[in-house]
Formats: sequence, structure tokens, C-alpha cells
Amino acid sequence: MQQLHTGRTHIARPLGALPMEPSNLMPRINLARCTGCGLCIDICPTQALSQVNQKAALSAPQNCTLCDICENICPEQAIALPFLVFFAPSATTNPSGAPPTGAKRT
Repeated sequence: MQQLHTGRTHIARPLGALPMEPSNLMPRINLARCTGCGLCIDICPTQALSQVNQKAALSAPQNCTLCDICENICPEQAIALPFLVFFAPSATTNPSGAPPTGAKRT
């Protein structure tokens, strides 16, 4: 797995995938599967999607927050985000939620 770290967010991609650049992390829309129903466009919280030629399109990629709402709502599974996002534990806790060894609570 290749990983990109941005603060507490980690984006993991399979090795051998496209280079990890912002343009490669954007949602992919399979136009052959898209029926143009507009569900993804209506639910997108940042208005990153619009309808172009009766199909969904990522018209404002700079607005996309990679939230995956569009991918989850699409009834045709025409939208895919080519990554897995997970959140790292904060520096003050370990994965179990307990303070790190030697840490003092105040």
C-alpha cells in the first residue's frame, strides 16, 4: 500500500496504482453506467458535481472533499473513489484510546 499523510488523514492506495497526485484521487464516474438520475449531484455537499450531457460530471474538482457520499448514493455504482481513507490516532492517544505510555493526564 502506498500512503499519503495529510495531518490526521491517511489515504491508502494499492501499490502499482496510478501515482498519488490530487487528480488521481478524485471520484471516477463511469459514463456507461451513469443514468443521469442526479442523486449524486443533489446530495454533494460542496457542489463539486453537475450534469453534463445528461450524465454526472466532476465539474468543480477543487470543491471535492473526497467524502464518498456520491459513491455511496449512486444506485448504478457509477461513481468510485480510487482510495481508502482512514484516520490516524492523535498524537496524545494510542489506537485503544488510552494515553501513550508515560503520558500524564492533567
